[in-house]
Amino acid sequence: DIEALDVNRVLLDNEKAAEMLVTALLNNGNRNVEMISYNMSLSNIVSREEGYCKSVEARGLTPVVHKVDYAKIGESMEMLMNGMNFENVDALLFATNSLAIAGIKALDRLGITIPDRVSIAAFDGSEAFDLYPISIAHIEQPISEFAHQALRLVVGEIENDEEPKRSVILAPNYIAGESAAKR
Repeated sequence: DIEALDVNRVLLDNEKAAEMLVTALLNNGNRNVEMISYNMSLSNIVSREEGYCKSVEARGLTPVVHKVDYAKIGESMEMLMNGMNFENVDALLFATNSLAIAGIKALDRLGITIPDRVSIAAFDGSEAFDLYPISIAHIEQPISEFAHQALRLVVGEIENDEEPKRSVILAPNYIAGESAAKR
């Protein structure tokens, strides 16, 4: 999504999704939820970070967003996890499924078990999550609804190219998982 362009768009309510993940982690007894994101300013990533920060601050807690280099995700994640104090961090919220996968790998290499030592939740599911021994809490994006709404917008534009551009915001769906449980 490039906000400066005058185009139709279909987006997930990323702020609401972040709030749902923070709420799930905190409701499961976690108190110090930190976010891991990319060091880029794509609108969906920024919205997820903003939703996380607002949700954490609304509960009187201090948000912490760690940034990982997209081009060196594995290496960046390893360095981040090696330097993290898991005595103080209850839970990690990953901004994407690829970050979650890299995070799970790094945690596993360090011998930090999920959810015994740290709880996790992520945006977007992944078939790779099925390979992990416990279910991973995540936000599921309504892919078929994205397609339906995008097609509706394209057809509307073909039929009337004078119609103003619109943004359709879709609701996220939280998928509970054992990974979000209190340690």
